[in-house]
Parts: sequence; C-alpha cells; structure tokens
Amino acid sequence: MANPAPHNDNIQPVFLALGMIFLTLEIILSLGLAAMVKTITDTVPFFTILLARYAFCLPLLFAYGLWQRGNRVLAISNWKTLSLRISSGMLGLFSWFGAVIYLDISLAAALSQTMPIFITILAPFVIAEKVGKHRLAAVFIGFLGVLVLIWQETQISHLSDPSFGFGVALGLASPFFGSIMFLMLRQLGKSNPPVTTALWYNTAGMVVSFILVLALGEDMSVAIAIWPLMMGIGILASFQQFFMAASHVYAPASALAPVHFLTIPAGVITGALFFDESPPAIFYFGVAIILCANGYIIWRERQLSLQG
Repeated sequence: MANPAPHNDNIQPVFLALGMIFLTLEIILSLGLAAMVKTITDTVPFFTILLARYAFCLPLLFAYGLWQRGNRVLAISNWKTLSLRISSGMLGLFSWFGAVIYLDISLAAALSQTMPIFITILAPFVIAEKVGKHRLAAVFIGFLGVLVLIWQETQISHLSDPSFGFGVALGLASPFFGSIMFLMLRQLGKSNPPVTTALWYNTAGMVVSFILVLALGEDMSVAIAIWPLMMGIGILASFQQFFMAASHVYAPASALAPVHFLTIPAGVITGALFFDESPPAIFYFGVAIILCANGYIIWRERQLSLQG
C-alpha cells in the first residue's frame, strides 16, 4: 500500500480525515480489548489470555503480509532494532493489560497518555535526539499531572489497598515501554514495512506467552469454555494493528498526535458503561495538566521539524 500523503505540508484533507478515523477506530478497539481482558481475568489466567491474543492475531496479519510482500513477508534488515521493538512491545502490552486489571480503565487510560513525556525523556539516550529546556519543563509539568491523578485516587477508600500501587506502576510502565517501542518503530519504518515488524512481534509474543504459561503452570483448559471470546481478542487485535498502520499511511504522525488524546474520554466512557466507574472532578484536573504538557511537547516538536 503506497503512502498517498508523503509530505506533511501537502496532505489532502480527505487523507487526513481517513488517518484520523483509522486511529480513532484503533483507540476504540484498544479500550474494547482492555475491557474484555478485565472482564475475564478472574476466570482465565493472565498469560493464557496473552497467548490467545498473540496466536489468534497472527493468521490475518500473515495473510495481509503475504498479499503485500509475497515471499519477502518476513524479510528484516535491522535485527537489533527489531529485537528492541519486540521486547519493549511485549513489556508494554503486559503492563497495559495488567494496569487495566488493577486500576479503573479511566485511570489506566489517563496514565497511558504520558507516553509523549517518556518519549521526550528517552529520545536523547535512545536515538541521540536533542531535547531543549522547554520540553523538559513540559515533562516536569506532565508528571505533576500524574501526581494529581495518583493523589486523588488514593483518597478513595476502595482503592487504598496495596494492589493500587502495583497497578499505578504498571500503568506508568506501559507508556514507558511504549515510548521505547515507538522510537524503535521510527527507525524500523525507514527500511521495513509495518506488517513485517508486526508479524515478528506477534510471533515472538506468542512464543514467550506460551513459555510463561507452561513455566507458571497456568490451566489453559479454563479458556476452552469461552474460546469464541478468546479468539475474538486475537482477531480484534489484528484489526487494531491494521487501523494503526493505516492511520500512518494516510496522515503523518505529527498530524495524528492530538487524536491520541481521545484515549482519555474513551477510557472514561468505557469504564462508565461496563464497570460503573465515575472519576471525581479532580481526575479531570490531573488529566488537563497531562494533556497540556503533551500538547506543548507535540507543538514544540512540530515547530522544530519545520525549522529543520
């Protein structure tokens, strides 16, 4: 699939709209999957769920890869970067699913929006990108927003148990590892198609999940009773990745960045509809601080790219 919008400044409105629609669908599917995992986690062991997610995700991805690349569907030119993308992607997904199990989905979704902050912190070390004092100040402000979110949740008695702290750690680990994955994808995208990296990632995830299932002695038989749901998790994950890839085909990352902010209201709606979550008013104050910091980081990166 060729990129119809190769230049950020000349992007046509129809392509921008398509990119935004595809990314919005990806966000909806991501939260839908999180809700499914949260619902069945008391029945099905954690890594068994992940094994199903990776295994049932592969067939559609492989079919699409064959259609797009033929017998070069698994050809990769940068194995070192791919290995970092795979490991950070798995750790990010493990952390994300763990976070939605221990936290309200609305809070997990809000914490996930710290990824631009982590990207700014890690960029100098991972890809030798210079970060100025203005973006570093935005990072500091963003983490103040995180402290507001954590503080307001600890005031709610039913979330004051030890598992809350573990959930917060996972909620911050997910965007941390996600930021590393994003930086690796920047490098891989220069020479490797997204479908190929996705195939290697999901195959590795299936193998690692299976090893962990065996090592921990998880009872996979309990998943047989709900096998359509388990299969659905993997298939929906395929479409989630299709939509993410398609969004970047039709629109540049800089134009799509603000769309990621929809994750928070979508998380609030998902939590309210399926788990009777009702965040207090101060939750939105913490979210506003994080979004303002993210907005400045995105704007600053855009200005710097235009100057470069």
